[in-house]
Amino acid sequence: SLRRCFGVNREEPTKSPVIEINQLSQFFRQGQTRLEILKNVSLKIRAGEMVGLVGPSGSGKSTLLHLAGLLERPSGGKIVYKGQDCELMTDNERTKLRLQEIGFIYQFHHLLPEFSARDNVMMPQLIAGLTKNEAANRANQLLNMVGLSERGDHKPSQLSGGEKQRVAIVRSIANVPQLVLADEPTGNLDPLTSTQVFEQLRSVIKGGKLSALIATHNHQLAEKLDRIFKIEGGSLVEL
Repeated sequence: SLRRCFGVNREEPTKSPVIEINQLSQFFRQGQTRLEILKNVSLKIRAGEMVGLVGPSGSGKSTLLHLAGLLERPSGGKIVYKGQDCELMTDNERTKLRLQEIGFIYQFHHLLPEFSARDNVMMPQLIAGLTKNEAANRANQLLNMVGLSERGDHKPSQLSGGEKQRVAIVRSIANVPQLVLADEPTGNLDPLTSTQVFEQLRSVIKGGKLSALIATHNHQLAEKLDRIFKIEGGSLVEL
């Protein structure tokens, strides 16, 4: 697994869920109107499990990912991460958990344009306290895993769309998170590249024994995951 490969001594998760989303609700007020985005959503994701999230634009997929990634606090309900109730944590504790345990992948790669592919993958590791040497070694191994060992010195402007997204994928797991949250990770790519990048995402997550919640509008890709849920009218329905 990635942990052994990189000598990360965090305990391997047991069979209990990595993340438990319990009766989660999220609403916003617009004047007198209450806009309900999510209603009493519950979901458990175990170690090594990849869960797909489908639904039309605006159905609440991104909101659920933001809540699961502790980027927002819910209007109701709670999130339990490896047995810890995240609603009881301070903002600092949530930030630390996010940095160490959660990896994010977005539709647009969000790579820093002035840095090379390798530097982009090193960045979260340096923030987490690794030395420059350790971070560079790990970045090289990760780029190699997705067939980009020759592209480490290239800046994002010199990479294709699929290559940029593969760099974004390995950057998201550079700190060996337990959970990967992906929001339309192939939504910006043509069908062939989309399939290739999705397969690499899947092999990286499965190979690392990580867990993932992946929002996608591509049902064909979602069907390759362990379970699929749809957000309908703010509720979660298993397909």
